[in-house]
Amino acid sequence: MNTLIIYATKNGSVREVAHLLKKELAGEVKVVDIVNEKITDISPYDNILIGSSVYFAQIHRKIKSFIYLHRPEILNKKFGVFLLAGEPSLDLMERQLRDTIPNDIFEKAKAITVIGSQMKLEEFSWIVRFILKHFKKIKCNYKDIDQGRIREFAELFKK
Repeated sequence: MNTLIIYATKNGSVREVAHLLKKELAGEVKVVDIVNEKITDISPYDNILIGSSVYFAQIHRKIKSFIYLHRPEILNKKFGVFLLAGEPSLDLMERQLRDTIPNDIFEKAKAITVIGSQMKLEEFSWIVRFILKHFKKIKCNYKDIDQGRIREFAELFKK
């Protein structure tokens, strides 16, 4: 079984999860950073796993474009979405996702999950750091990536 893991990341967290996810999957797995590599043909893949960071309630614009461009093909495949976000509430993330991706994609996905979050404040602009520190009360870097969720997500695509 061929699997494509396509992702976009701002600070490397989603890249890390994409490669951890690859280790959990059977068969041939290709990992593509859509920010640095273009993919035009997804037809050879049985599974499509889409990973994105979420900032200010939005998935990465390159992932959003990929979904809209390949929407008919994605809907005919077994696919899932994994996210890294500062918001641990899956209910809130679901509402935010419903605003950013087409409903049919959301409904047909085998799985949509938040794997965890990671914050590297030094990698943000001063204005974003200011907003995070003063409004979200994030004062330091942290890493909270759930290995169990990575394994659970992978299990859905091994069958």
